[in-house]
Amino acid sequence: MCSASYAVNNLPSGATIAWNITCHRAISGSSNQNTVNVIGTGNAAVLKAIITGPCIGNITLTKTIYSGAPTAGVLTAETGASWGVNRIHASIDNVQNATSYNWYLDGELRSVHGKTINFLVEDCNVEHTVEVEAVNSCGTSARFFRKVVSWCGY
Repeated sequence: MCSASYAVNNLPSGATIAWNITCHRAISGSSNQNTVNVIGTGNAAVLKAIITGPCIGNITLTKTIYSGAPTAGVLTAETGASWGVNRIHASIDNVQNATSYNWYLDGELRSVHGKTINFLVEDCNVEHTVEVEAVNSCGTSARFFRKVVSWCGY
């Protein structure tokens, strides 16, 4: 389970604040202070701060927050003249809050790397499985895969 603190600074004099959150999250401690601690897991949630004051009326601030293990994005794996003989190029769309990516070729961890990777293979016209996991401080996503056939230049 992950947690994070959020704050509204510089509240006008006499203003009050109330927080609420969606999607399997909880506010730890008081929900009427200018700082709130959110705990929980899952993909995305919306945190709201409702500020009420004599000179401002009601103002609602919203923030989408992410917690828990990331959800991997769209994985692309390709071969061909653009990448060279015996090479497989793979990339993944940016994953919110990911700090690294675990790249696998045929079930073997090959690299903890960024959003793109090039694998060198020593065969022709053989089907390979490229897999990736997105990693952040709360965990690791499910492993996503694509099948690709090695290219030999003809």
